Amino acid sequence: MKKKINILAITSTRADFGILSNLLNKINNDKFFNFNLIVTGSHTSKKFGNSYSEIPKNLKLIKVNFNFLKDDQQNIANNSAIIIKKTSKIIRNKKPDLFLILGDRYEIFCAAYSALINYLPIAHIHGGELTQNSLDDALRHGISKMSNIHFVSHKKYKNRLIQLGENKKNIFCFGGLGAENIKKLNVVDKKKLEKLYNIKFKRRNILVTYHPETIKHTNNLQKFKILIKACYKLEKINFIFTYPNFDHGSRDIINLLKKQKNKKNITVIKTFGHQNYLSLLKHCDLMIGNSSSGILEAPSLRKFAINIGDRQTGREFSNNVINCKMNMSEIIKKINYAYVIKNNNRIKNIYYKKDCANKILKTLKNINYNKIYPKKFVDLNMKVI
Repeated sequence: MKKKINILAITSTRADFGILSNLLNKINNDKFFNFNLIVTGSHTSKKFGNSYSEIPKNLKLIKVNFNFLKDDQQNIANNSAIIIKKTSKIIRNKKPDLFLILGDRYEIFCAAYSALINYLPIAHIHGGELTQNSLDDALRHGISKMSNIHFVSHKKYKNRLIQLGENKKNIFCFGGLGAENIKKLNVVDKKKLEKLYNIKFKRRNILVTYHPETIKHTNNLQKFKILIKACYKLEKINFIFTYPNFDHGSRDIINLLKKQKNKKNITVIKTFGHQNYLSLLKHCDLMIGNSSSGILEAPSLRKFAINIGDRQTGREFSNNVINCKMNMSEIIKKINYAYVIKNNNRIKNIYYKKDCANKILKTLKNINYNKIYPKKFVDLNMKVI
């Protein structure tokens, strides 16, 4: 009998767990694997909604707590050190055969570094993408260079990894897990959502998810104030806000959101969890902000997403994305335009491919774990100018 493959994975936000959830359940329920999941980042904070409690306990969870007293660079550096130290200890104790990671956050980068120094092969999901106006861009490419196996969501991202010197034989383009998850979504009823979160749907409803732009010289608070003022102007629309990720600048955004409690057309909820968040999006007319959910998942729900600012610049967009500058009059104009075209049923998700999770699962079973580490840089056949 073939020995079981010991898989270790990590989640640091409600967003990445939502994307990973179906795949992780498949791995956990497959007798071919032993499975453990590190849970860290904003999952462990009451301030950000304590989404740790929403992760199924049938998964073998290993909790790594964070310090949320500040959101400045020093505290992020301190938390990064915690991730490196504790993940390294977990790797030594669990002795996994593979580390499965998704995305581009600093928590994931630090976990990948822990795997690298412990000679643990990495399988990376969502590499090769661009978000040119955030630190995530450099972190994502750094994670890709530490990784041995790649599961990308679009052929352009596969080409970019090849450009980075990755072996094309180890890059698999199976589409986006988030896009596939929508097909299996059990939509929560409107009335149940209203009761759970003490919210009230009105005739017009928009979901708002806005994260700090993690680039130097960005005044996130001033930018977010512009978005809030645009919402004030559209007083007949009900805007339902969720909390941002734990990044530098998130504290200012959260403090401003707390002051919106008495505003008639603004509702603020820390976190909805994956199923409820997507159900809420399904019931809303559209979404606005700068979240990747508007790019990866909203088109599968046939919802337009007004992408504000530069946080997602460089990504491939489906035809549901309406790009918008952080300008009050333009935000209002684009929202009104979205309502004119919102019944357009021609929206298609460029990230959807059938059986994405099953194809990743099958690939993980067929990997020759003795041959993927160490890897070699693959030079392109080109002349240097």
